[in-house]
Amino acid sequence: MNIKESRKSAGLTQQRMSERGKPPKRTIEDWEAGRSNPPAYVENLVVAELERIGEKMNEVKYLVMNESLDHGEVRNIDIEMFETLDEANVEAEKVWDHMNGYDKKRSHVYAFDIKRSDLDDFDDWMSFTAGGYMDNRFDSDSIYRVDFGTGAGNFESSDLQDAMQRAEKNMSYTGEDVKIFDWKGNLVVISKWNSTDPDDEEKETMICQFGSEGFYGEWYEI
Repeated sequence: MNIKESRKSAGLTQQRMSERGKPPKRTIEDWEAGRSNPPAYVENLVVAELERIGEKMNEVKYLVMNESLDHGEVRNIDIEMFETLDEANVEAEKVWDHMNGYDKKRSHVYAFDIKRSDLDDFDDWMSFTAGGYMDNRFDSDSIYRVDFGTGAGNFESSDLQDAMQRAEKNMSYTGEDVKIFDWKGNLVVISKWNSTDPDDEEKETMICQFGSEGFYGEWYEI
């Protein structure tokens, strides 16, 4: 590749290339327009440096951003950096799950990737102005509250499937329906308590049975 091709492959403007490599922008313009030609050894050195920069520009880090809101406006932002997306996702969920209900209603937690090409300062990973692919997001819409109908054992989860699975493990003979609500208090799914013996069809779909006392039927959406 020549200098122009290498510069574009690296994702650099002529101005940015000048700032990174120090040749004046006018010199770069003249080289690329054919108004002047650098010695062959200089061109080889410039192309090699642009290829090195291009590789670094595609380097990726993963960030977890925790935004605290006040009346809809961002009040505070905490950011942590990770080498892998899995690590970032685990941390994002951990941050969310450690919040109380009050803070969850006033926070957004994101896991997303950042390329070096997104940075204002090539060497400062915190100088990004835009994120890339967002893999995980937690906000107030992600809160699900499990209610066992007894006033005890209730809990919250950031994932509906997780809430259902954990509720199933904690079901007991209470004679009460088990309900899962969203953060606004809307009933999302319910497992009804049936104080009879299940028939053959119900046995295929029920969640659990407590002898002859009754059983919890499958979840169904409201």
